[in-house]
Amino acid sequence: QTPLWLGNADDLGRRGLPHILAARDGQPATVQHFHDGFAIRAHGLQLAVLILRPARGLRQPHLGPLQPRLGNAVYSNTGALSPLLNDPNLRLIGIGSRIFMGGGIGYITWEGTQHFPLQKRRPNDTPIGPAATLALIGDAKQMNPKWVRGCYFKQYGPSLMLGVGIPFPVLDEDVVRRCAVTDAELVAPIIDFSIPRRVRPTFGLVSYAQLKSGKIKIENKTVRVAPLASIPLSRQVALELKQWIENGKFLLTEPVAPLSGDRTFIPQESWVSQMNLD
Repeated sequence: QTPLWLGNADDLGRRGLPHILAARDGQPATVQHFHDGFAIRAHGLQLAVLILRPARGLRQPHLGPLQPRLGNAVYSNTGALSPLLNDPNLRLIGIGSRIFMGGGIGYITWEGTQHFPLQKRRPNDTPIGPAATLALIGDAKQMNPKWVRGCYFKQYGPSLMLGVGIPFPVLDEDVVRRCAVTDAELVAPIIDFSIPRRVRPTFGLVSYAQLKSGKIKIENKTVRVAPLASIPLSRQVALELKQWIENGKFLLTEPVAPLSGDRTFIPQESWVSQMNLD
């Protein structure tokens, strides 16, 4: 038998998951040693900015460390580079769409966790908070360590950071108009992570142009802000996918079915509290 071995967090962060997947006769084995190797990702980048308002100690949410008294803020989405913000109504993105995933070819298989397409919208149809998410699958044997990184979030555990790109066919002017949306036209809510409940208070909306400047204003205080997603690497993903298409290495596909556009959000406590385990 070949026991699964993910290694420790330092190994994952330094070398990337394709390098360290299993121990074979006591030696690290790559994904090429396996008959099958695939990666599944079932979540999307959240449209939110996290802060820590009260004078409490350092907190470790899933987007990175937060300092008390508005010491810093973190966010995860790439703004105008995000495919889900370039196709907010899921007109082009659907089940079966071929995508760039981790340096290889992948596919959209379903909606992701916490998929909430009914989020409130701006006049340009883009959401004002967490909305649509995607579930993806790809062949890990095609992937490149440049686009697949192991990571570790304190108090949450190990995870994967993948470079993902979704091409859009230019069907009409509406596609061009939505892809031309700017960071100044996209917003995210500022959420106080110190409140220990699912629905947390917000401090208004902030544009991605402000977020990418590195500083935002909260309660008349200038707060440093940094992204979890790499903006330069996201641009490189787009450029590499463009080259694939121009060279005939990547062919666009039409979705075989649409993603849900009317999925309501069901909090866990609304049904877990009704379960009878007797």
